[in-house]
Amino acid sequence: MKTVKPILLSLVILLSLNFRLFAQSTGFEDDFNAIQYALNQGNASESYRLAHNFVENYPDSSKAWYLKSQVERQIIQYKKALKSGLQAINIESGIPAYYYQISSIYSDLQQYKLCVSYCDSVMHIDSTHLFAAILKGNALIKNGQTEEALDQYYTLHLQDSVNINFMKRIGSLYAKIDSLNNAISWYSKAVEIDTTDISSYTHLGNLYVRSEQYETGLPVLTKAISIDSINSWLYRFRGSLNIMGANLAEAEEDFTKAILLGDSTAFTFRHLGLSLYKQSKYEEALPVYQATVKLDPADSQAWYYLAFCYKWKEDLDNAIACMDKALELSVSPGISDVYNGLAQFYSLERKYDTAMHYYSRAYEWNEEDPVPLAQMGMLVEQTGGDKENAKSFYLSFIQKASLKDTQLKKYIEGRLQIINEKLFMDGKLEREE
Repeated sequence: MKTVKPILLSLVILLSLNFRLFAQSTGFEDDFNAIQYALNQGNASESYRLAHNFVENYPDSSKAWYLKSQVERQIIQYKKALKSGLQAINIESGIPAYYYQISSIYSDLQQYKLCVSYCDSVMHIDSTHLFAAILKGNALIKNGQTEEALDQYYTLHLQDSVNINFMKRIGSLYAKIDSLNNAISWYSKAVEIDTTDISSYTHLGNLYVRSEQYETGLPVLTKAISIDSINSWLYRFRGSLNIMGANLAEAEEDFTKAILLGDSTAFTFRHLGLSLYKQSKYEEALPVYQATVKLDPADSQAWYYLAFCYKWKEDLDNAIACMDKALELSVSPGISDVYNGLAQFYSLERKYDTAMHYYSRAYEWNEEDPVPLAQMGMLVEQTGGDKENAKSFYLSFIQKASLKDTQLKKYIEGRLQIINEKLFMDGKLEREE
């Protein structure tokens, strides 16, 4: 009996200790679940209060500090969240979730280099951690490390070759570095897997416009429109391709549809105006270009075409005012066309000296285009000027004329023959044998 009592006493003590440990474990889980519940309910103040008490009750628990970090991140107290997360790692390293938490906080703080570093730590522990791999890719993009981001997303694609999000990300990165054909290839892979992915079709539309691949792009966008017939972006891009292909009536229809669907960008109005202008629908183009310059007063091309619309309306004052505005906004080489337009308008107003000045300026800005030389020669003739002077302009034009100037060159050669005949009759030129 004397030996039984110590044994019973030991059992009582052991049971007492186990009960307290069980109670502590149960209390921990209850507190943990209470915080998770408050978080899920969006009760920020309650979750924060519970998390603060949690680490006071269990200061040596990495799980408690990790949960507190989660709560603090959710209520946008990033510095506190970072401190709590690092404390969790100090207590217990080697847990991927803790490192991923820190990388996420650094991403929130826009400290992308540190975000990448902690993502690498996660993947060092768990090489299959998909979320860390994706977060690293996004951080590399935001840190301007495009080539490294491409490598990262190629790695992700190798791990999951049918994930269209990875394909689209690779496509967007190629587009960012102007590798347009590669970008088209990857977005095309995405729509091969998901033939209804309108966002990929939209990106493809933009890429086909940027790369001027209208023949390839038109059927792709037509297919996309058959899937989503109320997407204004698709009509905008198909309209742009139709302009490139000189399908002007189709372009007019596409841009009109885009505007009806809510597209109010200067780009769309300007290109609708262009499709009308190139069909010689100057009256219809006029209000479209007026709307364009209201949407974007710095659009030099819109001012340029608006000027010509006024010219065809025989409103030369407004034509000159608009062309002056285009001149103010233009940069080389487009400025040469603006000078040319001003020269034409002033010539119609019989302000020949001013017209001559602007033709001269047009040629100075773009000596690759010899047409202003021919126009100056014609202006000299029109005003009864020195025929030798006109001849000099004509000869310079013929010397520089290219294949695209063939029709004008034939006309100028005819003018030269007439001038030479006149100079011969006046005794100023010997007839060639």
